[in-house]
Amino acid sequence: MFGSKLGGKLQVSLKAASYALDEIDTILLTHIHADRCYAFLHKDLDTMRKQLINPPQLYDGRPHGMSHAVIDTASATVYISGQVDWDVNHQVSCHTVEGQLKNVLTNLTVVLDASGSSVENLLSLRIYVRGELGEFIENIAPILAQFLAESPPTVTGIGVSSLASLPRNIG
Repeated sequence: MFGSKLGGKLQVSLKAASYALDEIDTILLTHIHADRCYAFLHKDLDTMRKQLINPPQLYDGRPHGMSHAVIDTASATVYISGQVDWDVNHQVSCHTVEGQLKNVLTNLTVVLDASGSSVENLLSLRIYVRGELGEFIENIAPILAQFLAESPPTVTGIGVSSLASLPRNIG
């Protein structure tokens, strides 16, 4: 972050941008990622500790090199992998965008529950749809609104040309 002992590169970056350190009298942080600076802020901890979350009712992500969620136990931050409409046998269970979205949200709820969290604690949600998002927004918006209810997070919908496996439409 800021000092060479902390692994930061601020001084090097400023020098590369042709700024002399003695020319700078103010630094404004526009945002800070608590998960990435926790040890910097809490000197008693030198690294985060992680707890892997892999609910048995969901597919096994280990062959794909992933956990469904990881909790940074030092900060209690939960990181959730992208959820898809796969059953425990890695099979897509529905072939419509609406059906897949409902199943993805069910899987997300399972992961949140296993992590000791809930939908009400979501801060951000990204939805990837194979194809043009605009073609599906009227059908998926009501499903999201009902699922997110009284505590909607930020939501970003992204249309993509492909997802990890076909015939999956939502991820």
